[in-house]
Amino acid sequence: MTHLVFGAGLVGSYLAGVLAINGFRTTAIGRDAKLEALATGVKLSDFMGNRATAPSVGAYDQEADEAPDVIWLTVKCTDLTRAAQALKSVAGPKTSIVCCQNGLRAAHQIRAALPGRKVFSAVVPFNVVKLEDGGLHRGSEGALTLPREIKRVLPAFSRAMQHPLLSLRFTSDISAVQAAKLQLNLSNAVNALSDLPVKKMLEDRGYRKIIAELMREWLEVASVNRIAVAKVTRIDGKWLPFMLCLPNFLFRRVARKMLDIDPTVRTSMWWDLQRGKPTEIEDLNGEVVRQGVIARNYCPANKVIIDLIHDAEKQRKETGRYTAMSASELHNEIEIKRLEKSSYKI
Repeated sequence: MTHLVFGAGLVGSYLAGVLAINGFRTTAIGRDAKLEALATGVKLSDFMGNRATAPSVGAYDQEADEAPDVIWLTVKCTDLTRAAQALKSVAGPKTSIVCCQNGLRAAHQIRAALPGRKVFSAVVPFNVVKLEDGGLHRGSEGALTLPREIKRVLPAFSRAMQHPLLSLRFTSDISAVQAAKLQLNLSNAVNALSDLPVKKMLEDRGYRKIIAELMREWLEVASVNRIAVAKVTRIDGKWLPFMLCLPNFLFRRVARKMLDIDPTVRTSMWWDLQRGKPTEIEDLNGEVVRQGVIARNYCPANKVIIDLIHDAEKQRKETGRYTAMSASELHNEIEIKRLEKSSYKI
């Protein structure tokens, strides 16, 4: 089988490396610097101490290379429209496409752009960081989650993909897993606005209470709209808002695993803001507000966070930086918006 990783960023490059280690003929599409690193054989490691050096992964040549059997689409949601157009000339009639984006809509968008192709959703629950020596390190737990259907369509792939550096999980309801990942991703914007490492943000009860409110709104509209939310963490997602609001001394006891992360870790949305890139806010918190419109449930906390992220994007573009916000400032903004009862235009 031949594999193409379309969007060789941190997660995409890590995935390409594991595919190459497992013996698959693998190519990649991405920025020149990323492709050069893959061509020299990238070093991979994870938080459990596993290490390996991947064989060379070459850049995909549309003129010389045949259409791949599998395309791993690892671009961000903000690049999906452009990627969908490019895929039309890359994907063959029998190519399967695996969408690894956050949010709930990526696979639907790709199916609409490439009718007749086999398109699957995947959930990537872990983060990947670049080390000083150029290696890629998986810094958190979680198995790459795929729909069980893919084992029937691509049986050889599902057997050969297992590796200590990348465990797989198969589910009969990938949409429910995506909904659960969306709940966890609602903290990304708070992290970006706080301008703090994730660990330090979670140690502040004020920020945790904001995240809890965002999650509460999502769980409410998901329930009304009959969107299943899978259990993907040790604590069921429905209890996370309650747990996040606990006093610090209790939170530290019951959420030791949540705080057991590298003290320098930041979310992808923080990195996007720092680099002046568009964020995925409309595919995360924006999805909550869209579902809220359907449920006739105004979601003031998520609405405020969306507006504040867009303000930060504009500020970063105009001045080269944006102003961090304290937990009390975020809380005050949400309360003002709740009183205004303004609507979110879709």
